[in-house]
Amino acid sequence: MPKTCSFLVPFFLTFDQDLADLVALCSIKSCLIPGTFQYPVCFTSQEPEAFIFPALKSDIEFMDKYLSVDANSRRSALLDRYGRPNLSSLRQKLEGELLSYQS
Repeated sequence: MPKTCSFLVPFFLTFDQDLADLVALCSIKSCLIPGTFQYPVCFTSQEPEAFIFPALKSDIEFMDKYLSVDANSRRSALLDRYGRPNLSSLRQKLEGELLSYQS
């Protein structure tokens, strides 16, 4: 590959079986990453609705607040108004938190 390109190695190794189960449940089938490396579009291996909706079907308040068409419209309006947050600073913060666990 040219030196200007990046690529993702699709492996995740851990001895934590619960974490491995979670990663398997939420595994990504493919991901489109723009040249800016900001806001990738991910496609999961499973349909999220297949396991989210049966688990939450009795929690109408949660569904309306976070998973409804109106909730999506509110999120879009906030993004239009305030823009997207800086993912690089968030990544650095999370990396720092992960490194603190190694100490």
